[in-house]
Amino acid sequence: MATENGFIGRVWREFRAGLPLLILPIVAFGIFFVFLQFAEEERQQYVAQNNANTMMAPGVPAVYAPVPLPKPVAKVDLVDGTELCIQAVTFGRQHRYDLKYRDFNRRVQNRRCSFNSSDENVAIWMVRRDPLTGVLLDFEWWSHSEIIDANGVGMRDSGARRYARGPSSSTSHGLQRPAQPVGPQYSQIIVCSTLPRIRLKDKTFKLRVFDRDDSQVGEFTIPLPTQLQKPQKTWTPDGLPISQRIGKVDVKLTQVRGYHTTASSGNRKIDATRLSATTLLTIDDKPTRDWQLTWNQVSDALGNKSYMYRCTLNPTEV
Repeated sequence: MATENGFIGRVWREFRAGLPLLILPIVAFGIFFVFLQFAEEERQQYVAQNNANTMMAPGVPAVYAPVPLPKPVAKVDLVDGTELCIQAVTFGRQHRYDLKYRDFNRRVQNRRCSFNSSDENVAIWMVRRDPLTGVLLDFEWWSHSEIIDANGVGMRDSGARRYARGPSSSTSHGLQRPAQPVGPQYSQIIVCSTLPRIRLKDKTFKLRVFDRDDSQVGEFTIPLPTQLQKPQKTWTPDGLPISQRIGKVDVKLTQVRGYHTTASSGNRKIDATRLSATTLLTIDDKPTRDWQLTWNQVSDALGNKSYMYRCTLNPTEV
C-alpha cells in the first residue's frame, strides 16, 4: 500500500493512464512502414514486368512503359530473327491505330496514329519486333510492299507513313523509302501504307514486303476487310474514237498508247508505264486552240485512279 500511494505508485498510475496515447503512434508508424514495404514491392514488380517490353533511351526516366501489342493479324519470321507483324488492316477514308503505354500512375494511355485519304482504300499497319524483348524496331530497310491479284500480278503500295512515339516526343511523316532511321529516343514505331484495289478469288489476299535491294523478305496471307467481301464491278470499254460534249465544247479521244519508262521513288528508279492520249477539241464542230488538255486522269472499274504520266493501274484490269 505504501508503494502504491507513494511516488512509484503515482508514476505507475500515470503510465497506465497514458499507455494508449503511447501505443497509438507506434501502431500508426508500424502500419505506415508496412505500407511503404508493400508499395516498394509493387513498384519493383511493375518495373520487372515492363522491362521486357520497354525500350528506353539512356538517361530517360522510367515513366513511360509501352503496353505489349495485341496479337497480330499475320506474322512472318525474318532471317535476322525479328518478327514482321501486320497489326491491323483498315478500310475507308479515315484510318487509325492506337499505340498504348502506361504512365507513371500505371494508367493506360493512347498514342493515336491516324491519317485521312481522299478515296476509300485499304491501309496496312505493320511493326517489326524483337521476339525476346518485345522492342519495336525501325523500317529504314523497307522499300515497298505489293498486293497480289488473282492473276499473280503484284501491285505496289503507296502513301507510306511512319509513326514514332517516345517518352517525351513523337513524330509522324510520309516516307520516301528507303527512309532514314529514327533516333533512339523513340520506343514505339509503326508504319503503314495504302493498297490499290485488286480482283480476288476468295476472302483473303497476299501481301509481299521488300527490302531496299528489292529482295522479298516476307509474304502474308491476310483476311480481306468485310467491306470488300462483295461482288466486284466490271465494265466493257467503249471503242475508239469516243466523244464527250459539254456545251459547245466537244472532246474526241482517238487513240491511247502506253510505253515503258522509269520513275523515281526516293533514291530508287522503278519501272513505270506512261500513257499518252490523242485528242481533238472542237467548239461548234470547229477545231480550236483556245482549249487544251492540261492533264489526264485514268481509272478502272474497281475505283483505282492514276495519272497518265505514271500509270499505276493494273495492266490486266478490264
